[in-house]
Amino acid sequence: MRRLFATALLLLTLPVFAQEPYLQGGAKPFPPELKEILDRHAAVISLGVNSDWLEESNIDAAKYIEALAIVATAVEKKDIPGAVIYADRIASNTIPISIGYLMTDPQLRRAERDTLYDVRDLTGPLFTNPLAIAALMQGKLNADQKISDLLPALRDTNKEAITIDQLLHQSSGLPAVYTAPDTLKTRDDIIAWIALVPTVGPPGAQVETSDLNEVLLGLLVEKAFGKKYSELVQELIIDRYGMKPSSLNALPAHRSITAPGEYSKSLGRMVWAEPADPIAMALGNDAGHTGAVVFADALANALKETLPLVTLSTLPGAEKFTPMGRAFSPSLGIPGGDHMAGGFMVGKLGPRSYGWDARSGSSVWILPDKMAFVIFLSNYSHPNGLSGRAGIPDCRDKVLPLLAEALRPPRPPVDTKKPAPDSSPRAIAPSAPP
Repeated sequence: MRRLFATALLLLTLPVFAQEPYLQGGAKPFPPELKEILDRHAAVISLGVNSDWLEESNIDAAKYIEALAIVATAVEKKDIPGAVIYADRIASNTIPISIGYLMTDPQLRRAERDTLYDVRDLTGPLFTNPLAIAALMQGKLNADQKISDLLPALRDTNKEAITIDQLLHQSSGLPAVYTAPDTLKTRDDIIAWIALVPTVGPPGAQVETSDLNEVLLGLLVEKAFGKKYSELVQELIIDRYGMKPSSLNALPAHRSITAPGEYSKSLGRMVWAEPADPIAMALGNDAGHTGAVVFADALANALKETLPLVTLSTLPGAEKFTPMGRAFSPSLGIPGGDHMAGGFMVGKLGPRSYGWDARSGSSVWILPDKMAFVIFLSNYSHPNGLSGRAGIPDCRDKVLPLLAEALRPPRPPVDTKKPAPDSSPRAIAPSAPP
């Protein structure tokens, strides 16, 4: 019996002693000052970090690990359950690092690099706005077109003059805060209710980020393409850019690797990557303002493919040539307009940076000047009642700039610091005999 008990105890404790949470090999000694930081937070760092990765990824390792330590500290203080962070360029090899937990109750579940996160209001910038821009590029929509041309229920209302361009630039006058009734069941119900929502000002007068802009854009791209929003997302984004198992609302089979979100009064329980507000519940997988469930690698693959096109569209003067260039140009001359373009926030990580900080705790930022991106995926709620909603902005606002700064400029193909060898015939000819 004693031997059986000892064997069972060994099996239970073996994973603890054998586990190397972050340090997994490497041909060179790990910098001791960085190893000390990682040692301090080893219990909550899940993915391997080694000296080869630090060297080959062309990053400022001290800044990257400082960002990692900030997230780890937030997890240890129970400000957030966990996060996956990832910063990379279009042609490089950094890797996502997972920290903490995807859930804390009824048991601790580690976050992994492929943990799925419900990114809520990032759905618009990631899925809805690209679909709208695609419709503009194909001539299926026009930026100056009044939305009431396609949604007749908005005619003869104070929403009649709103344009598609204003929806993209969050300058429609629709409010950021609203309370939708639980009686909404159909698309017609939603449009009729939006027609009655009080505005914060006339169209085009100021920037006011509102989920209702994305709701309307989702309905408009359905009319433009003649397909359901969910079908368009699957066909034109998820399948095209290899983003599976990303989806609109988590598939039941993926719940075990999906981080739960916040508590929903409508559902009376925690939201687990599923429709929760009245509009989303009415539209299901066709809600343009919420529902995206993504993981870091898949998101990075899509960003790497689209970075060149986004970069060209953000160059000065690009708004004069293509609908995409116009969509990615700020609305100068109105309050808040210099910080909003194409449904993306502008300027947080550099003058030409574009991105979005979701209320749920996740962020995606594009850095055209470095041909790079920064990803921060997290969920602020603890199912056990602890909520880090107040802690996430503080953590995220410190981490994102560090990740952006850690990305050094891409290495040139030729070492420009050394003179090129002289390859002229004179240089390679044998010396003449004396």
